[in-house]
Amino acid sequence: MSQTELTISLHNGISIPLFGLDTIRYNEAEAYAAVTNALENGIRHIETASDYGTEKIIGQAIHDSPIPRSSLFVTDEINGINNTEAMIRSAEAAIRRLDLDYIDLLLMAWNGGETETDPANENVYKAWKGLEQLYKCGNAHAIGIVDFYPWQIEYLLQNVEIAPMVSYVGLFPGHPDIDKLITNAEHNIQTMAYLPANIQNVINSKEISILAEKHHCTAEEIILQYLKQKSCAIAVRKTIIPDLQILLDEDEMNYLDVMKDYTV
Repeated sequence: MSQTELTISLHNGISIPLFGLDTIRYNEAEAYAAVTNALENGIRHIETASDYGTEKIIGQAIHDSPIPRSSLFVTDEINGINNTEAMIRSAEAAIRRLDLDYIDLLLMAWNGGETETDPANENVYKAWKGLEQLYKCGNAHAIGIVDFYPWQIEYLLQNVEIAPMVSYVGLFPGHPDIDKLITNAEHNIQTMAYLPANIQNVINSKEISILAEKHHCTAEEIILQYLKQKSCAIAVRKTIIPDLQILLDEDEMNYLDVMKDYTV
């Protein structure tokens, strides 16, 4: 199965590729090379953020590719914005930096206050309203959230016109965040998983190596298959996505849920 055939349908009907390239922690030269290689190797989803500082060069790599824009899926995160007007301005600036007509998935990377009674939570509604306006005018084809806890999702949903299509969270063996997965599924919000900076600690773990040896595959393939079976879209740092040919059984999935978190 080719990369472009691996997609998941969001609740508004558009499709998100199962695998995408996470461009965090790249400098400009690395970002251009990674995006170029990823597109050449069949990856059609590119994830970036205003904080990464590489939107312009990523946009250049997209434009330099022969692949038509309609075949690509671009995700961008807007961080630290807590009002409607600033959200709209920041997203429009991101679109200009990418030199695109629209962003396929626009994510709000600010989740409000730290407690349910924090007055800052009210600003989440204001920022989200900016995303709703961007969605309605076509500047974003889907909108979503980053690192929202279940109570923050429930709080957001009380007063929104358009529910998030995607929830972007850190998920991996030893850190399953089951409550987030359950809450997302209950509200028909697609979970998209990212891997932490020190994921190599998980890759090198004894638990993962045991399963990799059993299934005659790499440790990274075990992690990706785990997330795939969790029904997650997945952002990875590799420009080539392996053709996963393994299936983890229920006991193995539970084993990966409860293994030690090697990132802490």
